[in-house]
Amino acid sequence: MSAKKIRTSILSFLNDAKGSIADELESRRQQAEKDFADFYKSAQSTQQELDSATATREKNHQERQDWQDRAEASERKLVELQQQLDSSERKLRKATSQTRDLFHFTAAAYLPEILKSGITRGCVSVNLRRPYSSQPQAGCLTSNGDGWDQAWADGAAMDRRKIRLTVRVPDCDVTSFSEVQANYRMSKEDVEVLDRLNQRNHWYFAFAGLAPDTIVKIEVWTERGYEEVSGDELDELVADIEEEIEAKLDFGTVEDGFLRGARCCDLKRGATSSWLFDAAVDDVLSA
Repeated sequence: MSAKKIRTSILSFLNDAKGSIADELESRRQQAEKDFADFYKSAQSTQQELDSATATREKNHQERQDWQDRAEASERKLVELQQQLDSSERKLRKATSQTRDLFHFTAAAYLPEILKSGITRGCVSVNLRRPYSSQPQAGCLTSNGDGWDQAWADGAAMDRRKIRLTVRVPDCDVTSFSEVQANYRMSKEDVEVLDRLNQRNHWYFAFAGLAPDTIVKIEVWTERGYEEVSGDELDELVADIEEEIEAKLDFGTVEDGFLRGARCCDLKRGATSSWLFDAAVDDVLSA
């Protein structure tokens, strides 16, 4: 075969191969474009499904939150109506009411506020499954003056037995625990949890609060037991407490969770301790 024919044959083979490769590349390009288009369409569909699922989840969460808010509002309304009923019952009894002396135990840090505004705060746990914000508030009192029988004070950051106040109140201004238990239909289980020492026959609640002038005696726990403070000694104690609070304590309110609305107290930034938390008040009185 001549060189010319060989060259012609090679060129023809190369042209055929080039055409075949070009066709293959074009076919693969088209297939790749199709695969990408299918993938993009599938990705869009998946994203839409994710967006829809997210929107549904957010809607369900909002509906649950709305339901919870409505439930809490209803519970607060029930508590308010019950308090109104309690108030009406007290007014009906007022004409023949007599007075009695009862005790209120509290931490030293709360004494200045109580002397100014009275006994106005205190959670009445009528249902232990409800959050704090839906529980009624009242001045919590007892006819038992022994601080060590007050099991509710166990575990508190501050010694809630440190100050013992004697208040003189009309019978019509207080509600016994048995009345509260009946009015709020408290469960037997909740009562047993609240009253480990069987003290409920001593418990009373002032749902309208108690003014400062109902306090007839102020006592502080010392190594010798409860001792009355009054006059200049009381003024000095209150001044010391207020100075300590101003320097070292921050009072606030729990903003979320089961205890939302409850009062809380902590050390200020930089403070490492406070005698209102960890020292006896009589140490301050004798300083």
